[in-house]
Amino acid sequence: MALGILALWAAGFIGALMIESFQRPHALPPGRRRTAAVVTHAGVWTVLFSLLVIVLARPVFALAISWALWFALVMVNNAKERVLREPFLFDDYDYFLDALRHPRLFLPFLGGAKGLAITVVSIGVVVAGWWLEPSWARGVGAIAVAGGLMVVGAAVAMLSARRGATTLTFRPGVDHRRHGLIAHLAFQAAARQPSPEPSMPWRRGRPSPAPDQRVPDVVAVQSESFFDPRQRFPGVRPEVLTHFDRLAREGVSGKLDVPAFGANTVRSEFAFLSGVPEAQLGHRQFSPYRFVQPGFLDVTLASVFREAGYRTVCVHPYHGGFYRRNQVMPLLGFDEFVDITPFADARGDGPYVDDDALADWIIEQLGDSDRPLFVFAITMENHGPLHLETPRPGEADDYFLHGQASDDPDATIYLRHLVNADRMLGRLAAALKDGDRPGALCWFGDHPPILPQVYSRHGYPGRSTDYLVWRTEPALAAAAVRRPLHQLGATLIDAIGWQTDER
Repeated sequence: MALGILALWAAGFIGALMIESFQRPHALPPGRRRTAAVVTHAGVWTVLFSLLVIVLARPVFALAISWALWFALVMVNNAKERVLREPFLFDDYDYFLDALRHPRLFLPFLGGAKGLAITVVSIGVVVAGWWLEPSWARGVGAIAVAGGLMVVGAAVAMLSARRGATTLTFRPGVDHRRHGLIAHLAFQAAARQPSPEPSMPWRRGRPSPAPDQRVPDVVAVQSESFFDPRQRFPGVRPEVLTHFDRLAREGVSGKLDVPAFGANTVRSEFAFLSGVPEAQLGHRQFSPYRFVQPGFLDVTLASVFREAGYRTVCVHPYHGGFYRRNQVMPLLGFDEFVDITPFADARGDGPYVDDDALADWIIEQLGDSDRPLFVFAITMENHGPLHLETPRPGEADDYFLHGQASDDPDATIYLRHLVNADRMLGRLAAALKDGDRPGALCWFGDHPPILPQVYSRHGYPGRSTDYLVWRTEPALAAAAVRRPLHQLGATLIDAIGWQTDER
């Protein structure tokens, strides 16, 4: 019996390596990987297989379940790589629960065929294994062998993962290819030790207005999936971004290097609010809100405005618990966080709260505030999956020049929401200009949208979006400048003319 379990363990390990060979991007062959990567893979496999043998008392069934879980993880990884150009990471474990809480945001990207295949295979394995294999591993000897394997596997996995964690570059594609999916996940888990607190451009001082300066109301908008598609989609009508073009000529604008593609919005939020470059965050860069706690940052963009006497408000018209925003935003310097609650009945051109409703709310706040206001808005309207929406007949002609309409319905849906975002931008600028105080506006995209058909024809846009910083008086009218997102907050502070005093 013991030899049988050991034989199944060995066969299972070889099978697990073969299953992992289907991962994307492809990893180096096991013989070319670091020893720590192969040993960690073996240790993780041993723990999983041994635990299932003890629980199920059916070693062949345990082997099949282990392979099925391995296969499902590879499929999830490949789906993420295909859609977001990034492999599955250890910090993505929350997405399994989020997919149940917010299925529309996640499950469509897995793909119906793959989801069905995983479900059918899983059910088939469970039914066949439970009924066809008799329980033959309930004896003390079998449990002792499986328990011994699990203890050894756990020790080996932990020790080798700690060693392998020191080799991580925190560039997911690079690490994934070097180490393979399973070892990369284990190395990331082992790398989650305390690291130096991040620093930001304002650590040595606090920007503040001059004593006689009229302070402006400030609105910053992280517009969902906003970027200029006219450089990527042939034939897009120039007027889809009428307000953005006008305000860009009057302000500071350019390309923005962002830390995400297609999703992971919180990485962009944190970069903007903290001013911290990704390289300083190490393993925390992939899900920064998980690590925000009291004292994590001593200065943020919101706290700078709060210290200057502003009322600071963050508004995101979605569920407040998503990414812990309802807990994190107060720790990042906001007096108030507003979620979907006041927008319960606000629906326009899509399944999410539309940008017009969000603009209405912001404009109302500007009119009612008895002190300077800093609003950071995170929009939702242009959030995917875009392929779940359907264009109206002839709608593509509204956004494309005559005879050049795209045959990709996702592009039409994206442009519909982009035009709405541009209208929101124009409305906010007009409200700031009509206000009792001066006004300043910062607008940027968190990441490019998910449009695989467009990119397959015209090229992957990389991790860059577009931004502008504009003020009501006087006009900035500066040349376009490319910058990383973590510098955009400082650009906003400079645009409103505040100085940094050393402290």
